Amino acid sequence: MGAILVIADDLTGAAELGGIAIRLGIQSKISHHLDDLESEGVQIINTNTRSLRSADILCYLQSLFPEKMDISVWEWVFLKFDSAMRGEIGIQLEFFKNLFLARQLVFCPVNPSLGRIIRNEKYYIGAKEIAHSEFAHDPEFPVVQSAIKRLINVPGISLISETSEINVKMTYIVPSIANNQEIERWADQLPNFKLFAGAGAFFERLLVRYLSFKDPVPTKRIVFGRPLLYVCGSKHDDSTQRINRIPRDQVLQWCGPGEERELAIKLTEIINRHGIAVFSVQPQKYYEALTIRESMALTVNLLQEQCHIRELVIEGGATAHAVLKQLNIDVLRPTEELSPGVTRSEIADRKQMVTMKPGSYPWSKELWGF
Repeated sequence: MGAILVIADDLTGAAELGGIAIRLGIQSKISHHLDDLESEGVQIINTNTRSLRSADILCYLQSLFPEKMDISVWEWVFLKFDSAMRGEIGIQLEFFKNLFLARQLVFCPVNPSLGRIIRNEKYYIGAKEIAHSEFAHDPEFPVVQSAIKRLINVPGISLISETSEINVKMTYIVPSIANNQEIERWADQLPNFKLFAGAGAFFERLLVRYLSFKDPVPTKRIVFGRPLLYVCGSKHDDSTQRINRIPRDQVLQWCGPGEERELAIKLTEIINRHGIAVFSVQPQKYYEALTIRESMALTVNLLQEQCHIRELVIEGGATAHAVLKQLNIDVLRPTEELSPGVTRSEIADRKQMVTMKPGSYPWSKELWGF
């Protein structure tokens, strides 16, 4: 078997697909540079473009991928985007289609397990159109459209219900899908495309089709090592309520930039007492998201200088990217999928594990150590 290339727009998305591969018995690797890729398994590049503005994306992607790439080197290529449709998706679809010299691309963004579907040419979160959901209030990319073509925002979109409708004149093919059974049918019936895009549910089904079986690796109970640090960069209600239920002396809240060293000392004290700590954002504080995550990442780095954290659990892809960048971690090898979208990885040459969870995904009982 050759290698499958995944290009993810944030780190938790990269980890999610790495976890799917591990569950299906395929080794995976997450890196930030083309030079780190290998010739087997699922090779994942995290571009971290989710948080970039349209004016910055093209120059940044051109710096990562300076030359056209031969898509035939890979079994197939998958572009991982947010199933809540945040970020500048259309610009990236067009860039990668041109990068791989592809005539057509199939983009399936839905995640029915989280209620994210396409119906009547609109994108829904549960019973609500996405523009009327909590994602309309996202601090970086508020979703203000529900019509799928406007959300993707690239010319040449063909929104169709059946694979039999595909023809050679179509450029961006978007399945109008409302459940997992339709994802399976689409993935199984697609012609021999090489370039795909979308969310984890579509990737998983494509991988099952490629392997010609669906026989997941048996799950095993994971016991997190200590010291254990949770870094919660999300202000989603589920996370805020969960943190409010744990003992106050095990939580430290970030309130503003400039106090990173003092916060690191306080976190060290909590960990020395309890072996576990939560570092979260105070919900009432309104700073730019970039300011918050970079300050929190610096705090974690200063903490690491005083106390070696054996297990890191990070919520939010952009927060995870900032933390790992501060810790000079460029390569991750996924080892377990703890729950859909939540993957535990090992760091080469360090006695340290990192678990990442998308901010909008639910917490599982096994992941929360309280």
